[in-house]
Amino acid sequence: MKRSRKGSGVVFGRSFSRWDKSCPKKTPVRARHAGVVLIAVLVALLVVMLISATIVRGLVVQHRLATAEPTRVQAFWLAESAVQRARMQLASNTDYVGETWQVEISREVGTSGQAVIRVEPMENEPSRRTIIVEARFPNDPITGMLEQRSLVVELAQSADES
Repeated sequence: MKRSRKGSGVVFGRSFSRWDKSCPKKTPVRARHAGVVLIAVLVALLVVMLISATIVRGLVVQHRLATAEPTRVQAFWLAESAVQRARMQLASNTDYVGETWQVEISREVGTSGQAVIRVEPMENEPSRRTIIVEARFPNDPITGMLEQRSLVVELAQSADES
């Protein structure tokens, strides 16, 4: 049996010495595997970041909607109150054409709302009126919520008309 020099070895049935140029190197193979693993980890991190960003964006939208809900509800009830106010005014005065109604909700905070009420006669129907309401709460064009209502009402006939 032939003695081989130190550093020689057998790889896949072929013997190579450490100084042989045709010897496959283990380091580049490991580096290639490490590169593939690094790319896979980066892609996985990118996917996780995109999913996280989508979840955070959804949470932010839900938070904004939840914090705006009490303001929207207050504007809704202000509009409903303005419609009832216009109905009561029309019941007592058929010449009522509307008004701008300022409502102070909270004196401590200074929160107020505004409802613009318009009463318009209907064409070819003199006994009917259209009530149009635009209510904003709070009374701020930037942060205020706008609610709109319209209602057709029949004017009450007086006793001398019947």
